[in-house]
Amino acid sequence: MIDGSKAYYLGTWNRTPFDPSQFPQSLNVLGGRARLDNFDAPLGNLWAFRFVGGASSRERTQVPMTRQWRPGVPISASLMDGGGGGCDDSGGGRCFTLACLNYSHYSDASETKSMVFLGPDLKVVQDENRAQLWQRISYPPLRGTIPGEEAWMIRAHASDKILCSDEKERAVYLLKRSDAQMLHTTTGSFVFNDAWEATPDEEPPEDTLSGLLDKLGG
Repeated sequence: MIDGSKAYYLGTWNRTPFDPSQFPQSLNVLGGRARLDNFDAPLGNLWAFRFVGGASSRERTQVPMTRQWRPGVPISASLMDGGGGGCDDSGGGRCFTLACLNYSHYSDASETKSMVFLGPDLKVVQDENRAQLWQRISYPPLRGTIPGEEAWMIRAHASDKILCSDEKERAVYLLKRSDAQMLHTTTGSFVFNDAWEATPDEEPPEDTLSGLLDKLGG
């Protein structure tokens, strides 16, 4: 279950051919528009799911930052009355906005301008009321490396388009689900990834980390 009070990375659910020369990719908005960048990029890749309505959205005060350079980012109440129509637990689940928590780095921990939102045209907006509303569609897990990871399709609310990625071009698009099934003309492989894996920004349990190290060690 995604926790609205936590920060996450949105990694690609990779169904395109594996490229050993490419570092794992995640959703990034540094530069002002959604794109892909390395999973460990220093800025533009840490996200909060701000669900519409419900007690949790009213009571949130701050998403914890686990690394020293990250400013504490207050999260104010917004879109709290369920406006927008159809944002409930049916037909795709509760709506949410996607807030990037580390778009910029400010030394003042009280600075809130480092938080921006993903807009309808996949560009960043500073006003949450102008942000795109999204809904999640459950998807089979990919990595499942740490507790709390979840795989989703992410659909634009009141739309038939989903958030997709092209790792070769490091690009992010809103596409119809049918268009996202496009195959490469020569390899027959998928051109686009049509889902994402939300990974909490927290240290994995020691037993999980030990298991990963054992696998890497052969």
